[in-house]
Amino acid sequence: MLIAMGITAGLCIFIGVYPTILTPLLPNVAEYEAYTPTHVLTQLQMLLFAALAFVVLMRTGLYPKELAAINLDSDWIYRRLLPGLWARVEWVGGGLTSAARRGGERLLGWTLTGVYRHHGPEGLLARSWASAGSVFWVCLLLLVCLIVYYS
Repeated sequence: MLIAMGITAGLCIFIGVYPTILTPLLPNVAEYEAYTPTHVLTQLQMLLFAALAFVVLMRTGLYPKELAAINLDSDWIYRRLLPGLWARVEWVGGGLTSAARRGGERLLGWTLTGVYRHHGPEGLLARSWASAGSVFWVCLLLLVCLIVYYS
């Protein structure tokens, strides 16, 4: 992970220093010059005045003190809440899993019996069918489709 972050940081610096490498890849023509004197001076002014405001607030004592506290962020949901809920679900549903497993096995048995009855050696769908009957049903379905479409 550190290698990937280092590569990404290096690419960010490289693209920031040489932005003209990526401008030909843009879909529209970009007439933007990053290093004009006006642009560089404006950005340096904003950076220096932000630093000055920070130093003044620190020196005058108006900057808030650091508090030793726990920051609750959105990661609290998947670090604390979801594992706690999952533990309660497992505690409540402990007896339900065996009943669900037995019901699933019974349903699977019924399904396999029904499949074997229809598709097995003596099943309805395993028999040979005459092609004349199939052609008749296809023609009948085609006729119904034509009647529905043109009516």
